[in-house]
Amino acid sequence: MINIQNYRVDAQRDSIVLKEVTVNADKTLDAVILDRPDPMKRYLLQVTFDPKIQKDSVKEIFGENGERLSKGAGVEELSDGSYIFRKYINIMSYEDPNGIGGPLDFLSKLEIDEMYHREKQ
Repeated sequence: MINIQNYRVDAQRDSIVLKEVTVNADKTLDAVILDRPDPMKRYLLQVTFDPKIQKDSVKEIFGENGERLSKGAGVEELSDGSYIFRKYINIMSYEDPNGIGGPLDFLSKLEIDEMYHREKQ
């Protein structure tokens, strides 16, 4: 079940924080701590997996251009014909419900568009 929060964020032109995450041999991710420049603002966190910039051992699994990524929510075809996996999550301000440690779900661009379309009806 997806827990969709009714929220909006202000658009940001540039990345505020950019981090890389390591996938361990047991397929877990190293923890990444991101500091909020302003805890009273909402932020959009984008997580992207781009096979083109991975090690050769990862490219063998997903394809040089991501052609072996399972097609589904979050997989996007780029203009050059390659594929990436990208999902988003809204980080709430400290004052919002669930603003500190609340459960939120990562959504694909398609899922976000569908959610906003339903809200407008």
